Amino acid sequence: LYQKKPNKKIKYLIFLLLGIMISHHHIALLFLPGWYYLIKNEKRSFFRFNKWSLLFFFIGLSFYLYPPIASYFNPPLDYENPKTIDGFWRLITRSSYGTFKAYPAASTNLISQLFNALSLIIFLIQDFRITGIFIVILGLIYLYKSSRHLFNFILITLSIEIFFLFYTSF
Repeated sequence: LYQKKPNKKIKYLIFLLLGIMISHHHIALLFLPGWYYLIKNEKRSFFRFNKWSLLFFFIGLSFYLYPPIASYFNPPLDYENPKTIDGFWRLITRSSYGTFKAYPAASTNLISQLFNALSLIIFLIQDFRITGIFIVILGLIYLYKSSRHLFNFILITLSIEIFFLFYTSF
């Protein structure tokens, strides 16, 4: 929508949603390269920050204000004790979740990671079946012919997701 008709309201909404996404889960940052590709050729720079863009971004991040306030009242369940700076940092970085391993047997050697990336292909075949994969391929071909810009966005985003699965040994 912003690409078709640049508008300040849409820009501010995007910054608000970006702040909410980051406060919800950091994996949303993996979408930024694709989104940057979508809007990089705008006449006006989308990433030219002004006070309103930053305000809406920080409103989105404001969900991080609640944990330290709630922790201050010493609730029975106090996840990471965010009233301290160290606890707040652990909460933001989610460091107590541990490493990027999906399960204890996941190993970080290259062969295992390649097999896990191959298992993604097997999963897609089992989940979508041949008919679904054929329809997805037809859709990608149509997108390539009709909107190369959007096709490249999809390609960038899928490539990053596949790399993430390879990197984390999921």
